[in-house]
Amino acid sequence: MDYLTLAVQCAQYIQQQQQVEGTFYRLNYGGRAEVPAQSEDYALFIQALLDIQQTCLQFEQYQAQSGDWLAAAIALQTQFDCTLGSEQGGYFNASSALILQERAYQDSAVPAANGIAITSLIRLFLLSENLAYLDRAETALKSFSSVLQKAPRACPSLLSALDWFHHPVLVRTSAEHIKSMRDQSVYTNLHTGVLKLEDNLPEGAIALVCKGLKCLRPATTIEMMREQIEQSCL
Repeated sequence: MDYLTLAVQCAQYIQQQQQVEGTFYRLNYGGRAEVPAQSEDYALFIQALLDIQQTCLQFEQYQAQSGDWLAAAIALQTQFDCTLGSEQGGYFNASSALILQERAYQDSAVPAANGIAITSLIRLFLLSENLAYLDRAETALKSFSSVLQKAPRACPSLLSALDWFHHPVLVRTSAEHIKSMRDQSVYTNLHTGVLKLEDNLPEGAIALVCKGLKCLRPATTIEMMREQIEQSCL
């Protein structure tokens, strides 16, 4: 059994067992969901859903599932926004039932939820082309701007999110070109970007590399696309 199959099975289990009557739960004891999810649970699972979606695109036998995983990530993001979203930007650690609400930014053994969440917002913006996600990411980064300036070593995940915000890359390509791109390790340079299937590429093009939603000249060779990706991610 391959790793992607295992990842899909794990994600399906979480979806089926940890979502109960509109509430996402953190733990499971003997098949029973317990303890409402905290921000790190939402953030890391949304990240996992997007990772699965992007990986599915690269393998023909899984491509048909990719839309379902993106829809799952969008649905959980909506729940995250409603449950733990802050008007200041970013996300509270836990439920508003608590007297004191905090927004985690400092990374420890587990990356801070807000750094992971902001990166996912930018990925969702690229995949859905919905500017609301980008606006939400910008508001969150601004709310943590003083932390980024004064204590950058404490929040590498926020710095990574900032890198994504300044260098968001969208690669539009067709299913027929994906295997050759994967085989030639093109995606290893896509540090701050995502892949999206595109049925209507310009004639002769193998991909459109876009900075945000603004696309560069159609790439007609693997090397041209690789160079565009490298320059866009800098």
